[in-house]
Amino acid sequence: MMKPGAAWYGFRFQTPSNYFEMAAALGLKYVEIPLYGQVLSDLNWDYRVPETKGAESGRQGGIEGIRAAAQEAGVTIVSGVAAHNIAGQLRGDRIDRTGVELGLAASRRAIEIGAQLGIKVIRLSEPVQLATDQLHMEEPYMEAFGEAFRILGDYAVEHGIRIAIENFGLTADQINRVLDAADHPAVGTLFDPCNYYRHGQDPLASLKSLKDRVYYCHLKDAWFPYPGCMPDQGTPAFGHDGSIPPWWWIRALGEGNVQWEPILTELASFYEGYACFEHDIADDIMRSTRAGIAYVRRIAQEHHLPIEI
Repeated sequence: MMKPGAAWYGFRFQTPSNYFEMAAALGLKYVEIPLYGQVLSDLNWDYRVPETKGAESGRQGGIEGIRAAAQEAGVTIVSGVAAHNIAGQLRGDRIDRTGVELGLAASRRAIEIGAQLGIKVIRLSEPVQLATDQLHMEEPYMEAFGEAFRILGDYAVEHGIRIAIENFGLTADQINRVLDAADHPAVGTLFDPCNYYRHGQDPLASLKSLKDRVYYCHLKDAWFPYPGCMPDQGTPAFGHDGSIPPWWWIRALGEGNVQWEPILTELASFYEGYACFEHDIADDIMRSTRAGIAYVRRIAQEHHLPIEI
């Protein structure tokens, strides 16, 4: 049975306890947490210090504090998100591997923290779309990611965690090639239909291509008034000129252009993992998540889908 939860990014300005309580108020049982490198020194999400953080509120900090806050709110931490440089950056005709060792170390640390928190899956990387003049580097780029994930996959197995790559401009075929190169049972993909749609790809066809390699899901929607305004086609309307907010295209689930009924029907036919509602606009997070929950509940009831909602 597919299990909906809360994705962290829309709650990014909240303390852990506030976030967990807000998720519980929405009726969600499962939550995602951040495992980015910079978060490890953030006042709200410091996993290192066992007692001092949050002392003024009577709460302990560190990993035990995060775990205690989740338990008090009645939610379970099931997933994490990070985006570390594990394969290098494309620079012309070469892959610049500056920072890769640091990225791999940060990923291992994320896996360690995740294991201590009982996390089941971590999104560790989100490679960006290759530019037209970089396509000749596509094969070595996919291989570099595959190799990195194969290395990290062994570490993930030791800690009882699965790890995932998210599409952030790659096609489903390219994601499959990364996973082929990794060739590791602990390595899969985070499926976000919105990411495929906004890059001009068919989310349902992408899902069918990935199938049992889907280890985690994000649920959000996108809206574009006409095809030519897709942000990845270079339109200034994406917000890079400062005239329109950069997340103008984000919508609550069911309020955008993505055709969700066939996607949820297909997903629920084989996927039994976590699918977290994600909304990038923090000041709309409660309303948008409520709307998304109601939308998924209606579809699940109408089509008798095995979704825990």
